[in-house]
Amino acid sequence: MIEDWSIKERFSFLVADKDQSRAIYTCVVLHCEWRVRATCTEEGDIQVTVLNSEHSCLPGEGSKRYSLAGSSSWLRRHIPKYLNVMQATKPGEIIDCLTVQFGEMLPYKSACRIKNSLLADTLEAQRDGFRQLPRYVEAIWIANPDTYIRLSSHHETNHFQRIFIFPVQSRESFRLCRHFIAVDGTFLKTKFVQTLLLAVTIDANGHTLLLAWAIVKSENSSSWEYFLINLQQSIPEICTEATTLISDRDKGLISASNVVAPTVVCAFCCQHLKENFTTTYGRGLASKFWAIARAESVQNFENTMLTLSEIKPAAEQYLSNIDPRLWAKAHFPGSRYGHDTSNIVESVNNSLKLDRELSIVDLLNAIWHRVMKQRFERYQAACNSGPGVLYTKFCTKELGESRIWARQNIAQMANEIHGHVTQPNGNVKIVNLATGTCTCGRYQENGIPCAHELTCIMNLHQVSKPIFHYYYSPY
Repeated sequence: MIEDWSIKERFSFLVADKDQSRAIYTCVVLHCEWRVRATCTEEGDIQVTVLNSEHSCLPGEGSKRYSLAGSSSWLRRHIPKYLNVMQATKPGEIIDCLTVQFGEMLPYKSACRIKNSLLADTLEAQRDGFRQLPRYVEAIWIANPDTYIRLSSHHETNHFQRIFIFPVQSRESFRLCRHFIAVDGTFLKTKFVQTLLLAVTIDANGHTLLLAWAIVKSENSSSWEYFLINLQQSIPEICTEATTLISDRDKGLISASNVVAPTVVCAFCCQHLKENFTTTYGRGLASKFWAIARAESVQNFENTMLTLSEIKPAAEQYLSNIDPRLWAKAHFPGSRYGHDTSNIVESVNNSLKLDRELSIVDLLNAIWHRVMKQRFERYQAACNSGPGVLYTKFCTKELGESRIWARQNIAQMANEIHGHVTQPNGNVKIVNLATGTCTCGRYQENGIPCAHELTCIMNLHQVSKPIFHYYYSPY
């Protein structure tokens, strides 16, 4: 408190007398009458008594030796309030922070000392975070008994190894989401080398939803096997219903894919594949890559690959060496639900950029509260959607766009189920209203009737009703 006072009033003080039970503080100017006494009470508290609050020294005389550089304990307490000091923080940033917040200059060497001191404090706080993990897990189980958590420690040293967290709310959330999961890992910005693994899905409004997270030592096959096994155990539907798992081409993740259930269809992120492809063979081939990756039929895929081989044979050979069932739409055995990249998990990673600088317990707690706050807000929005609302906002928007295109098509119905739809450009699509399929592929991708199906329904004067996936209900 006395330090805060001296900083605010810009004067320096010293300890004139001190013993085990009390201390007397005076101004650095010997004849000044400013005096404060601090006494230790029987209860162990510190009682501060101001004996004289007025300085009798000349204005500015008591501040001659005043300096922020001499108040290291004060700086250690207050700098973290305005600046998150990390290894990459420059001493100049600390100097600028003090200049802006307090109007004072700090010598460069003092800024270096304060930085090292704060980093030492941070290191100890991070160590303490690992020690708190068992109590943190116990606290979650008390508040959310069915939460799936696995904390692993070394059997001899009891040192932390890894932790997996799957909130009980994620199980119900996934049931109402598209069966599409993107996984990715990112490093933590702390003194200890750790990696954060995430599993993200998409809800019926097209929003990202963080399902599970884990902290492991590195992104290797052992860590990914641990993550995928626990993810399947926490979401049993993955092992019984068709689910798409998309990721980048991380070697550890590829080798760990053997632990996934037969119902899981693995996919590569086309954005990562495109970056590797164009880095090696030139940015000018980006459009060719996307034409191949998003070709709607096997014939179009082969024709586009043939065109690429004529332009640059090595580039065509590069793509041929990658199993097309993992990245090409025409060969993909499952559904990507309109997503051929893992951007949804990378966007969540980016939102956690600052949180990744925290100690392990603070990081896990920040992620937990972020996820719970997001889900509560979305739950409230769904409850307030009002009567008469049949579908989510995303579904309603997509359906509206399909209706506009549907009016421009011409349908020829063989019966009340099968139809041929001709677009204005002459392309023909085949629709099956009973199975909810269309050769355009869009109906199967996101579960929302495409323009071709709506054209058939309009032709039948709404004898048939469109098929929607249940997760598009707002309730």
